[in-house]
Amino acid sequence: MIVISTKVKNVISVFMVIVLFISLGMVSYAKENETINKDDYVVRFSTIYKTSYSITKSGLTVTCNALLIANQSTNLKIVMTLQKSTSNGWTDVKTWTKTGTGTRLSMEETKVINIFSTYRLRVTFTAGNESYTTYAYY
Repeated sequence: MIVISTKVKNVISVFMVIVLFISLGMVSYAKENETINKDDYVVRFSTIYKTSYSITKSGLTVTCNALLIANQSTNLKIVMTLQKSTSNGWTDVKTWTKTGTGTRLSMEETKVINIFSTYRLRVTFTAGNESYTTYAYY
């Protein structure tokens, strides 16, 4: 059985009391009856509703997926670029492009890779005049 001296118990008690008083002293301030002004917020996209993308490796192959959903029917475009890590940054290995009109566009592509290299997927989504580029890593 562990025996704790009275002095150690007193030090621990004082420490806990200090922590308690500090935490009680923290106050959150907010304005009463504050209204939210819609002009204070910026909508990122008005046409692009949702995007999804992924890169998965299975054996010697990577599978690249992308999905673009728009709020309204418009011209849609997905550009997927498989990139390989090099000592100078990232180098394009393969680029795939798919276009369409409507509210939904998806694509899936595969590529045989060198399993000892590192890859990422760069995806550019375009709906009407809006464009968005993002990256997926595995």
